[in-house]
Amino acid sequence: MLMRHIPLYLTTILLGCSPVLAQTTAFDYLNYASSAHVGALGGHNVSITNPDPLTTQSNPALLAFSPVRAVSLSYMNCFSDTHAASAQYCDTFGDRSAYSAWVKYFDWGTMKETTELNQDLGMFHAMDITLAGGYNYLLSDRWSGGVNFKFLYSRYGSYSSVALCVDLGINYWDKQNGLSIGLAFQNVGGQVKPFADRYEKLPINIVAGLSWKIEHAPLTLSLTLPYLNSWKSSDFYSMDNSGIRFGDILLRHVVIGADLNLTKNFYIALGYNHRIRAEMAGSKSLGGISVGTGLELERMNISVSYGQYQLSASSLMINFTFNL
Repeated sequence: MLMRHIPLYLTTILLGCSPVLAQTTAFDYLNYASSAHVGALGGHNVSITNPDPLTTQSNPALLAFSPVRAVSLSYMNCFSDTHAASAQYCDTFGDRSAYSAWVKYFDWGTMKETTELNQDLGMFHAMDITLAGGYNYLLSDRWSGGVNFKFLYSRYGSYSSVALCVDLGINYWDKQNGLSIGLAFQNVGGQVKPFADRYEKLPINIVAGLSWKIEHAPLTLSLTLPYLNSWKSSDFYSMDNSGIRFGDILLRHVVIGADLNLTKNFYIALGYNHRIRAEMAGSKSLGGISVGTGLELERMNISVSYGQYQLSASSLMINFTFNL
């Protein structure tokens, strides 16, 4: 059994650091926000149309709004010695197609390895890697669709796992009315090689959302509904392990965000994720509330976000996109 030698607190770290469901799955790091802008809007968004290639990791259909050719670099700290970094390249070919490729690395640091009886077995290192490629096609002037293909590799000490999955996405964009609607099926696939002798599910996530640029106002509002494939009380975490009423389950599917464009090139973003807030109920933390800002220059975009996903620490993410 995997947890015989991988300490229980490692799983606690992986679950507490990322916004995940109560039912644990393999490769839970896939639940992290794909970009600083998405993180600032509550951690989930499949409909924003700003020129940020990293948003295509949430919905491959959004690649239609990325620069013609660009390189994006991202860094995030979670807590202590836990870090994540990614690099992505995107380009177009033909009049209606675009593609992207990226690598993402999570380093969970070095920690103590113990048995179930708390016997010290020494130290071990934990890490996750994603290698991925995406394709987008403009179906019409308003519709675009896309797919991401992802190779996943995790190693925790002497245990490793490999998985293959895809993201499927579609987007509707009404430029005249400032309305964007997105739908994405994330992490659809399974393990090719399990950690031990038991295959585990991937964190499949069906996400729908819309973003609306208010006419004659520098404000864009976003409503995102993640985890539309999860509706049981056991799918969500409760601090006292009690059942969760349907009204609360419904609210835990709601993420709201707002972008205030102070100038044409500078925005401030704010988000609220009720599920994260509910999981930190009773604490004095700012869990569920996230903020961020971005500066879009002619050849380079910079975005930063701040959010708290566990009680003991906050996370900071920063992205750089260079237009080639």
